[in-house]
Amino acid sequence: MMKHIFILVVLLLNLAACRTGVERQAEEIEEESLNIFEIVPGQRMGLITALSTELNLREAYGSQNVSMRSISMGEGLQEEGVVLFAGTNDEAEIIWDIEAANGHPAFVRISQENTQWQTKSGVTIGTPLWKLEQINGEPFALNGFEWGLAGLVTDWNRGNLNKHLIVVLIPTNFEGLDEELMGDIKLFSNDLRLRPLELKVGSIAVTFRGANTE
Repeated sequence: MMKHIFILVVLLLNLAACRTGVERQAEEIEEESLNIFEIVPGQRMGLITALSTELNLREAYGSQNVSMRSISMGEGLQEEGVVLFAGTNDEAEIIWDIEAANGHPAFVRISQENTQWQTKSGVTIGTPLWKLEQINGEPFALNGFEWGLAGLVTDWNRGNLNKHLIVVLIPTNFEGLDEELMGDIKLFSNDLRLRPLELKVGSIAVTFRGANTE
């Protein structure tokens, strides 16, 4: 139970910080030519920032592409959230720190294959383990499989990717999944035992950097 609480805290902690630095980032973003599907962990998810409101999203992406629904948080937990492009490859789920009408995004999550969402370096849904490690520039730590936090990347090991990019890896080949790779254990991306699993990115969550966070 404590681990489940921990991951929820990880996803929400950035919204507790002072907004001054975030406001400055928002001003800088306005001056850029934005890709509406580009992921910049800690800063923005397309046109979504830490200061976005439901109205902002409707103006940016069109009201017809914005809807409200209950979003699964795992272990039977549900949270009310906003969904962009529901039912398409570009579906994005947004959880709010209060509620869409009064709060701001806590994190954004995607999980659909063939999506247009991706980081500048090319991380997206379906990115294979070997490429993710190559982009990061360092081996990274991840959880074992077949439990509630299966495949979650827990430490980028001071690589190119940062803590605001929360990735879950899933096996493509389940026949290669041995018991020694299951459960609440710590694995590393360069572990040769992982190769037969043909791991790929199954979901991505993005959090936003506050003034008092790195």
